[in-house]
Amino acid sequence: MIYIVLFLILASFAVLDLVKDMELPKFWIFLSCIVGLIFISGIRWDTGPDWASYFDFYRDILLYAKGPWVAANFIEPGYTDLNLFFHGLGFSYTGFLFVVAIVTIGLKAKVFFHHKDIMMIVLFLYYCYYLADIAAVRQFTAVSLTLLSALFIIKRKPIWFLLLVFGACTIHISSILFFGAYWIYYRPHSKKLLFAILIIALILGVVNVPDSIIELIVKYIGGGSDIAAKLLTYKKQGIESSRNPYLMLALGMAKRAVVLPLFIFGVQLIKDKYRSRYVGYLNLLVFGNAIYFLFALSIPVIQRLSLPFLIFEIFLWGYLLVSISDIKLRYLSFLFVVLFGAFRLYSFILPYKALYLPFKSIFG
Repeated sequence: MIYIVLFLILASFAVLDLVKDMELPKFWIFLSCIVGLIFISGIRWDTGPDWASYFDFYRDILLYAKGPWVAANFIEPGYTDLNLFFHGLGFSYTGFLFVVAIVTIGLKAKVFFHHKDIMMIVLFLYYCYYLADIAAVRQFTAVSLTLLSALFIIKRKPIWFLLLVFGACTIHISSILFFGAYWIYYRPHSKKLLFAILIIALILGVVNVPDSIIELIVKYIGGGSDIAAKLLTYKKQGIESSRNPYLMLALGMAKRAVVLPLFIFGVQLIKDKYRSRYVGYLNLLVFGNAIYFLFALSIPVIQRLSLPFLIFEIFLWGYLLVSISDIKLRYLSFLFVVLFGAFRLYSFILPYKALYLPFKSIFG
């Protein structure tokens, strides 16, 4: 029930981005929503993916960081140190969850606020696509850092960008591909080029060329390195968890066949003041989807590698909506986005329904 209530509240507030002269109320409503989401995330208990693993890791962090289980610790050093630091301060696991929520949701909120004209729409879609990180795992925290680094791409401050992406990699190594985002963001493109990138990536993925690339990477950097270990782990997880990777790829293609052409052809509809940012985010989104197509068969859990790029989809929806000049068409399009958001939320929860339903909290 809590998920439905949040969906209805955030969908209602998203309308504010379609109404002029709503800056002051929007700020306080936005802030209240963020505080509410952080609170809900902090009070959860036994809810979300890998709950037991993260809880045990925090409880036994001294054994994983300094004790006899160090060799069995495959968690990145940044996240390990974060656990170690707050465990050393005496924080309960609930206290640590609040810290993670503040960082994970708070950093994304900071980026959303830099997109004031669409921040309520983006917040709504952030909930639909990722459950607003209420049940965040460490990669979602890493993505918050890569998303924040995008502001420094726009401001052309590469040092800050590199530092943030490096920090993200210490939380979850999959963020390593985002080092290329600075270059990708500013690449000029045409519609034909974007479609060509996606089609070529799909063809290479179907014939499973990346599988050979993974073997070469592991061979030359050494099987004992963190990067190699992660690649092999992802590959093993994909083999074990994906009964029919071709079916999963087909479903992924079907979803993307709707939205990607819309975003690519939609460039011409975007208002001038939004266009440069829209085009940059579109570049990142296309690259992320190309990564998905490339590795969907060899590593079916590729979302872990492409997620830092895929999150920009929610911004493109926002810019498309506010760029529609006709009022009736704008609200009709908004209704479509709300329905699409409901589908995405359902798709997010359904595969792991038992992990999210019912929502459990520290209050019982």
